[in-house]
Amino acid sequence: MIEADAIAANALAVSIKSAIFSISVSILSAVFAFYTWRETKRANALNSHADQKAVHDAFFELKMHMQLNGVFAKKEDVAKFYYPARNAKLYFSKKIAADLEKYFDICLSVADAATVERSKETQDKVAQWMEQERHLSRTIEPQLVKKLTLS
Repeated sequence: MIEADAIAANALAVSIKSAIFSISVSILSAVFAFYTWRETKRANALNSHADQKAVHDAFFELKMHMQLNGVFAKKEDVAKFYYPARNAKLYFSKKIAADLEKYFDICLSVADAATVERSKETQDKVAQWMEQERHLSRTIEPQLVKKLTLS
């Protein structure tokens, strides 16, 4: 009988050791899964940041073109911002994306007007668009910088 009790006690000890080992492995797996999740989240954020920066760079290039050329903006240079302006809704808030799209539309209107002979009415519209362009560029730039600043 003592031998059976010793065997049962030994089996229980092995079961307990096996359970402790299994729990330890599970805890380590959970810790590694957490670190993997955290690093994946960081990598995705950096990837998204690169896409946002590409939109910012395109905006800045268009802004500089408008500042340098003003009412004589070239349509082909303004058109380069078409896809970044449309893709902004994938990477930015609705307000920022709408402002970027509106900015592009205004700049395109100015560039369109540069290709035709301007009447007084068209000149007034272009002056109004240029004022809107300046106002929007001053509004958009800080929003993009704030969004792109890594903390």
